[in-house]
Amino acid sequence: MSAMMQPTLTVTPASVAQFELELGPRRGATSDWPKITVVTAVYNGEEYLEATLRSVLNQGYPNLEYIVVDDGSTDGTAEIIARYAGELSAQVRQENQGLYAALNAGFARSSGEIMGWLNSSDMLQVNGLFTVGSIFREMREVEWVTGRPT
Repeated sequence: MSAMMQPTLTVTPASVAQFELELGPRRGATSDWPKITVVTAVYNGEEYLEATLRSVLNQGYPNLEYIVVDDGSTDGTAEIIARYAGELSAQVRQENQGLYAALNAGFARSSGEIMGWLNSSDMLQVNGLFTVGSIFREMREVEWVTGRPT
């Protein structure tokens, strides 16, 4: 009777990252994940803004800095932002100066190792922050990641 061979398991940074993506973050692992700053600039975005905010906040990424800049909205945008104030790292309200001024105002307050923005009518892909965090954590030579519309 021959001994049964056990399969060999090779662990690579990519397989570890994929494993953590599937299971989510380990408890107490906040410092293991790079700090990601997401900025959302919004002007009169009450129709879609709440879905945008939830798509980021519901990720559960443990080292998130989320900054929302209201560029002088005159609709219900300010009320929506106020409902999520306790979950945001910062909220900024300014007179209408345009999208790029609002994004600059957000990034001027940021401190993340990784920075990105999400338009106020878009939603972040499920596990998107963990995917980006895993890439930058495990592959230190990576400097830039971009997404494709889904």
